[in-house]
Amino acid sequence: MKIRGFLYNEATAQHQLGALSSNELVLDTLSIGTKNNLALLQAQSITWASHKSIRHYFAATELDDVDPTCYKTLNKSTVDKIVATCKNASPTFAKGGMHYQYQKFTKGTKKSPGWICAQQRFAIALEKLGVFYRRELNLENFQLPDFMLLQDDDSYYNMVRIHDFLSERDPSVPLAEAVCLISSELQNFSFPWGGYGFILSQAAVHNLIRPVYCNATTNDKFEQHVCLQLDEDLLGERQYFEDGMSVSDLMGAQVRHNLFSQYTGDGNWMYCLHGDWVVGYYVNYYSISSHTKDPAFDGVPHARIEGTLGYVKRKDKGNCVYGRVETCTEEAHVCHRQTAKSMANRTREVAANVPGAFRNFS
Repeated sequence: MKIRGFLYNEATAQHQLGALSSNELVLDTLSIGTKNNLALLQAQSITWASHKSIRHYFAATELDDVDPTCYKTLNKSTVDKIVATCKNASPTFAKGGMHYQYQKFTKGTKKSPGWICAQQRFAIALEKLGVFYRRELNLENFQLPDFMLLQDDDSYYNMVRIHDFLSERDPSVPLAEAVCLISSELQNFSFPWGGYGFILSQAAVHNLIRPVYCNATTNDKFEQHVCLQLDEDLLGERQYFEDGMSVSDLMGAQVRHNLFSQYTGDGNWMYCLHGDWVVGYYVNYYSISSHTKDPAFDGVPHARIEGTLGYVKRKDKGNCVYGRVETCTEEAHVCHRQTAKSMANRTREVAANVPGAFRNFS
């Protein structure tokens, strides 16, 4: 198999074999990976993503970045300057997370330029996903998936557990579900730990990709909220918005105007965010989903991500404990930091109990 650009074409064609009945869930999935380790993306597509409910398997790598050579052209010295800029700036939302995440995850490694370039990949991938869906929606009989699964390339889904979990939820209700939700004391902000997976319902995907017009009077509450949030301009994103853009388009536009590889050191730098924070910001503040049912966030209007399966504040709880190969058990809904071999082994074990549920496992 080959991964070509944004759409994993051969896997997609394979996953469309056999029409699903109208009462079965239709899921799409998007993985963020790297061309330097395509084995993980390929492993996902032929193991857990071969579940009969998955219609499309999308993958994004450096080849989908605005600057595909960022990891080569961005040197360690520039990375350190970006981190210093973010760390020393005023503690606004836009300056909140990159320096901490960078220092925590890249200390002592030689992969920091590639890691920091990848923080913009999720936004660009979601922009491309929106373009793909809007184009397909113009075709007869195409519908958005009931749920969209978003994750890293080393994520493993127990599709039987995930399928059962989603079967109890209404895709017509805007829902954002983090399999492992991280709560930050910064502005009462919660965001998904991307490696454990993030789920959007059909209604939430629709909100993410729908065009928004702020130069005309509208009674559409979602559109009104987006336009008001643009005026708040917490990330400096207002300058990149044009009428007719979707929220996913705006995410991509912000990246295009703030490429790490084009960092100049001036005071206007406005991209100091880990990729998980970017997703969390837009989903929460732009009302992509309904308000969380967690009573702890009753007074926080921008709390819109559920953490039903797992939650992190001062210690890991629920699904957040499944972060290594050796801790990935049958009780997990999603496991992080998995290998191609562990994905195959886990999927084989699950498939043995549900004959016919996976296309690649008899």
